[in-house]
Amino acid sequence: MTIYPTISDYVATLENPTGVFRTLGEGCPDGIVAVERDLYGAPALRAGNSAAVFTYLRAASGENGSRGPSDKSGVRPLERRFLKCYIRPNPHLHTIYDYIQRTRPELLREVRLLRAELFVMPLAGQARWVDVVEGAWKDGVTLDVALARAGFPERSGAHASRAVGPSKAAKVSGAWGSFESSGSATRRRLAAGFERLCEALRAEEWAHGDLKPENIVVHEAVRMGLSGDREAGRAGRGAADSDCERTGDDSVADGVRMSLVDCDAMWVPELAGQLAVELGTPGFRDPARTPDRFDKSIDDYAIAAIRDLLRA
Repeated sequence: MTIYPTISDYVATLENPTGVFRTLGEGCPDGIVAVERDLYGAPALRAGNSAAVFTYLRAASGENGSRGPSDKSGVRPLERRFLKCYIRPNPHLHTIYDYIQRTRPELLREVRLLRAELFVMPLAGQARWVDVVEGAWKDGVTLDVALARAGFPERSGAHASRAVGPSKAAKVSGAWGSFESSGSATRRRLAAGFERLCEALRAEEWAHGDLKPENIVVHEAVRMGLSGDREAGRAGRGAADSDCERTGDDSVADGVRMSLVDCDAMWVPELAGQLAVELGTPGFRDPARTPDRFDKSIDDYAIAAIRDLLRA
């Protein structure tokens, strides 16, 4: 049985990333310039149930992966990207990411699976090359954070705690309480944006499989005053409120632009008849869902749950 690297193994590998990448290493056209670090100098990460996500900087690329424009000194600007490193197997990954690479869905950020990309020497098990998922790190905040910063905790503490967790709700409530006055209009914009996202998702031939507020990115966060930057937040919130005052409730009709992240639980047509590896997140997963219920309909329960949350 194959033993997967642990998160600690990946941290140790990326501590000094020289010579450990097949196509992203130093000297490659799109090679890593620097792995982002935490306050203690270790590679910064976000851990999930099946993987750890690291962020890094590289020279910016142009359209279709071409070399990006450089400044007057000939230096290309840097862009932020991510690496997703797995700690347990998912036999559907190649099928899912081959489909994404071939069809390039507009609802998903630019992402790709790099086979045998990273060389890891785990404390337990054999040193080997492992697959990683790599892609663009999109600006914005996730829907759960946007809801909290829109004044959601002040309007309904119980709903906020269920939506983002009691600790996050309390923390955001204390720091962003001034947002309550504009929260109702902002939540209507978020709700309208989510409806537009759902309409686009239903038109696709695939399903996300782990639809939840944490996997939905709101891209107009700064303009709406939800970015986390206080000065930008005040300016963005004022602009949003002015638009609402000029046009009335119709100003929220188009909502805001949203996209989806975390594709590991996706259903794609090539997986028809197979069992699901990931079943989604409790609270946004159909309680009756089982591994054999794996088809285009797996997002329906989550859509209804998030819709109720946005209407609270």
